[in-house]
Amino acid sequence: MEGNNQRGAITVFLSIVLLVFIILAGVIVEAARLRVSEFQAKRITRLATNSVLAGYNKDLKEDYGLFALDYQNQDEITTALQYYINNNFKVIEGLPNIMGNQFIDSNSSTNYWDIFDYRIETVSVVPEYPLLEDEVIRQQILEFMKLRGPEKVVEVFLDKLLEFNNHKKSIKSFSQKLDIEEELYQLAILHDTLEDITDKCNEIMDGYIVAFTKDYVRLAEDLYEYQKEKESLNRRIDDLLKKSKNSNDIEIDNQLESLLQRLSRVSNEIRDIKKDISKIERQIEAEILSFEGLNNEAVSIVDLITAKNEAIKTLIDNFENEIKGGENQLNDELKEDIKEFKKIIQEAKVQSIKDSSLININNLMRAQLALEKLTGNRNPSSQKDMILIKEKAKEIQLLIESCIKLEFTKVKVEYIDNEGVKVVDDRRRNASKAKEFLLEEKETIKKTIDADVFKNLPSKGENNTYINKEIEFDGNSGKGGYTFESYNLLNSLMFDSFKEDFVNIRDEIYINEYILGMFKSYVSDKESFIKDLRNIEKPTKSTFLDYEVEYILYGSDSQAENFNKAKRDILAMRFVFNVLHVYQTPKLVNDATIIAASLSSILGGASLPLLKTLILCGWAMSYSIEDVSNLLKGEEVNLIKKTDTIKLNYEDYLRILLLKPGIGKIKLNRVKDLIQLNINKKTGEALVVDEMFTYMNVNIKYSIKYLFFNLPLFQRLVAANDNRYNYEIQLWYGY
Repeated sequence: MEGNNQRGAITVFLSIVLLVFIILAGVIVEAARLRVSEFQAKRITRLATNSVLAGYNKDLKEDYGLFALDYQNQDEITTALQYYINNNFKVIEGLPNIMGNQFIDSNSSTNYWDIFDYRIETVSVVPEYPLLEDEVIRQQILEFMKLRGPEKVVEVFLDKLLEFNNHKKSIKSFSQKLDIEEELYQLAILHDTLEDITDKCNEIMDGYIVAFTKDYVRLAEDLYEYQKEKESLNRRIDDLLKKSKNSNDIEIDNQLESLLQRLSRVSNEIRDIKKDISKIERQIEAEILSFEGLNNEAVSIVDLITAKNEAIKTLIDNFENEIKGGENQLNDELKEDIKEFKKIIQEAKVQSIKDSSLININNLMRAQLALEKLTGNRNPSSQKDMILIKEKAKEIQLLIESCIKLEFTKVKVEYIDNEGVKVVDDRRRNASKAKEFLLEEKETIKKTIDADVFKNLPSKGENNTYINKEIEFDGNSGKGGYTFESYNLLNSLMFDSFKEDFVNIRDEIYINEYILGMFKSYVSDKESFIKDLRNIEKPTKSTFLDYEVEYILYGSDSQAENFNKAKRDILAMRFVFNVLHVYQTPKLVNDATIIAASLSSILGGASLPLLKTLILCGWAMSYSIEDVSNLLKGEEVNLIKKTDTIKLNYEDYLRILLLKPGIGKIKLNRVKDLIQLNINKKTGEALVVDEMFTYMNVNIKYSIKYLFFNLPLFQRLVAANDNRYNYEIQLWYGY
């Protein structure tokens, strides 16, 4: 009995153990299946997404090395993605069903057990990051230039840029010299004004007011005598009238008639004298006010001169510190200039004029008060009135005579022997030559972007001009003139330090090399510039504009205008470097000094430094026109004439202009403009850059079937319904 009771125990035990193992195996297999399905679905989604990304715009890729989806809208992208996903997840029907459908090749004789039974629930695609966004196109350009950049940029242009930037200190020093000379020129104008004022003051002191007061006293005396005679005549006439009432004596009548005629003449004389007195009063008052006004003006001018002197001293100190320690020909010349500047300041002493003018103003105010009392007695009726008139007139005379003469002479121009030098001021002629050169368009291809097209470009027709000053070398435009603006332009293109911002500068250089390598410029038909970065000849490319790089720089709808602006800026840069050249040529400096000395006699010695520099600038402009003409022929030009320095070509100057601060965003926008214009011209379509997307935001919802049984554990981990597990995949994918 006992043995019979133990039978079957092993079976029960094994059944229990096996059930546990089966459940455990089911759980493990289900977990693994779920995990594998997730990886597999993500891989399939990536493959499908890559297949969609393979549909890039071929024209964009071939012509510019950039990627963007070649689909018209979001629905087309979604349809394409659904097509690739459905094919990758495709389940082949018509084969024996073993716990589900069979998978992969419908022609295969091998049966596959589909343990997933994928079902795509929804596919959602949102295209992102169009080429319109600056950072998108910037990163694609930098990626494109990774392999092309180092050899072309670092080894070639970066060396030129470093050499170009080495002249930063010289250009800054010369710019400071120009600032001082401009201030000295303004000081010379003040000196000339002050000299004119002092001359006028001294003319008034030389007798006008004194003479008028003497005339006033004489007329007052005459008036007094005539008034006494008039009173006497009136008394005699009254007596005769009384006698004539009692007598018909003809003699009395004759006497009366004679007295009346005399009275009429005396009355006329009195009237005329009063008019003359009133006129002299106005003249005296006007002269006093004029004299006072001139003295006040002298005080104001002296204050301006004093302030200008202090400002110039500060500029000279800063300038001296800037060039301290430098040992080269330019610095030696600049140090000599500093000595001349200091000498001019020392000679321009004007404080004594202000002191004298203040004394004069006080005297003139007292003279005005005396004149007011004088005019209050313009009809002297007694000897007492005449005494008062004479006293006040004398007081005015003494006050005027006690005024101090204002002595001032402009800074003198030292005598310079001009033997062998023809004094010819050719600044206007050189300026005219430059204007004619910039306006010359005989070899310029003229094209214009239609206004409606232009305003709808990515840059929105945003124009940009760096320098558009009238070319002149007369010194009257001050710091807004062409010479100063040219130096400001070049200073803005110089870097303070390559080390501090090397990465950004390097990236900007790469982008600029891309622009010069992919787009046409004025010299793209010349042999040295004919190939683009993809080794395609630029002249054979069908483009909307012929001068594309110039458009990127200036953004005008007129191709000719863009080229003229580029020519103007390059001329300005060459002008600055040629000024450095002529300034370091002793013969030219000596000739300019002689010519400036003859011209500065009008405003005085303080105007000589700027006039000399402007004469040198005029000669530098002649060299610059020649240089730019050679650059436009595709030739290279020495950075500094007649020196062993680097040579730059036309596109090198465009590269430098493309590095101008603040142009980074603008130039990327104009690159987009050209891409849009050129692709539309090539394809005949109306594509816009803001619809050329580079990324996709993909959202896929799919489900798989239960394999063994529905476990609550997996329901908590993944959404489950309709006897299926539901998953969602979110991917960002792009170029």
